[in-house]
Amino acid sequence: MEKAISQQEPGHHRILNALGDELGLSWVPWRLMLAHALVRPLPEDMAGRLRRIVYQSAGVKIGPKTMIRGVLHLRGGRHAVRNLTIGGDCLIYPPSSIDCCAPVTVGNNVTFGPGVTIITGTHEINDPCHRAGALLPRPVVIEDGVWLCLGAMILPGVTIGQGAVVAAGAIVTKDVPPHTLVGGNPARVIRTLETEVRV
Repeated sequence: MEKAISQQEPGHHRILNALGDELGLSWVPWRLMLAHALVRPLPEDMAGRLRRIVYQSAGVKIGPKTMIRGVLHLRGGRHAVRNLTIGGDCLIYPPSSIDCCAPVTVGNNVTFGPGVTIITGTHEINDPCHRAGALLPRPVVIEDGVWLCLGAMILPGVTIGQGAVVAAGAIVTKDVPPHTLVGGNPARVIRTLETEVRV
């Protein structure tokens, strides 16, 4: 039975929904695809606020003053957009990749260096005939003031505490305490960071 299309929907939504149903692509995040198409031609390190506005229009929750310096690579299918929340006054450098199978919450004043990867999906490994079994989505939380350096990778279910720094190339497999510097593979605490603001 064909999907009933509400007469309340705007015309372009009806067209996209009908096209998606006909092609078996009803799960495609059309607004996100359009956002990518609009921001891709923009030079990197320019138009960071414009990118934020475009991605907000696609449904991504992004706070004020956040700067996105390139294409925001999101994975996780049709729910990727609604599973991502980015706070205010953040700075995100490309090419960063965020897997949004589960919610990803980024606080305020967070910096993503180039090549940061956040992963929320892992798999059951029970079946000896197919080790990558059923998807197990686990949320990731990046608290206020965090700096994720070049090439850092955050694995499913991890919380990065307030004011922490994840060193370049680190692979974070467990929670990071607030105001600590972690590095390595797997990441470990290197030292505690100062919490007093220098004047």
